[in-house]
Amino acid sequence: MRDRQLDLIRGGIMIWIMLVHCLYWMGLFASENVIISFFLIEMPIIFFITGASNSLAKPKTLVHFYISRFKRIILPYWIYSCIAIVLIASASIFFKQENHLVILDWFFPHSYGLWSNWPYIAWHLWFIPVYIMIIALYPFLKRIYDYLPSYTKFLPLVLAIIILFCFIDNKPYSIYVKYLLVYGFFTYLGLFYPDFKEQKNLKYTAGVIGIISFVICFLLVKSPDYPLNMQYNKFPPNSLFLFYNLMMLCFLYIGGKYILKLLSLSKIKRILDIYSSLGYTIYLYHPFSFVVLSVLLNLFKLNDIAKQHSVIALCCYFLFVVLFNILIAKFFGSIEKMDYKLSKLK
Repeated sequence: MRDRQLDLIRGGIMIWIMLVHCLYWMGLFASENVIISFFLIEMPIIFFITGASNSLAKPKTLVHFYISRFKRIILPYWIYSCIAIVLIASASIFFKQENHLVILDWFFPHSYGLWSNWPYIAWHLWFIPVYIMIIALYPFLKRIYDYLPSYTKFLPLVLAIIILFCFIDNKPYSIYVKYLLVYGFFTYLGLFYPDFKEQKNLKYTAGVIGIISFVICFLLVKSPDYPLNMQYNKFPPNSLFLFYNLMMLCFLYIGGKYILKLLSLSKIKRILDIYSSLGYTIYLYHPFSFVVLSVLLNLFKLNDIAKQHSVIALCCYFLFVVLFNILIAKFFGSIEKMDYKLSKLK
């Protein structure tokens, strides 16, 4: 069943992702900037919403679950990959740009990133293999949650934290382990969402957890293994990144009533509805907004002026990307809804 609050949060966090990408992709601020790294709270919330929304869905067999997710996640991604491959090949032929295209990499993504001679179009795709892994893991997380008695349901969260603290292997596969531990943690936490809604007196508990998480973050930053810049703790995610985002999630929960009121404003809500219902499409194709923006900046020679007025430029970039993504959603949105149309044809 649909949950209106989750829809608003999903739309809001999708727009937040656009802000984060404006901060990091447009070159207005150095990537070493610690302050902008504190904006990196979007992906744990995305996975929390994944767990929460799936917990409210009607039960499905394991096969049905995987088939439905294949249609909703893999097929749209493959279509985006085909478009990207055409763009890369075209740039190589018509603009004589270098070409290191490996087609299999695009169809079977991995966390090491994909090469492209176009800016932006592959920068966000690290998320896809991680999301696929978490979705593949979700049915087992749900079974664990349902199997455990109520007073022990939190134990998998504790276990994930302990393993993450102790896991220091630097081999390539360890990247995937850390992604699974951190984002699996927030996905599993999302399974508690129905309880969060029913119990109105959890703000005190959230505040205590938030303060404890802050203290742990403070202690971890004292270690040379955990730099303060969250960008360096995100790829792959580590214990500091987990506790920082747990802290932020707790504080956002405490202020949730006011955040939802802001997101419910009529003009904002119209945009949020598009970002919520077609969020995956927007995520896949939003780099085209940055491509168009970059072309316009170069055409009108505005890059130097923008760097002199970085805050104003950021606001303008953000507004342009958010609005242009609506056109992208209208143009490519039918791909995300293709599963629905096919089911109608049956």
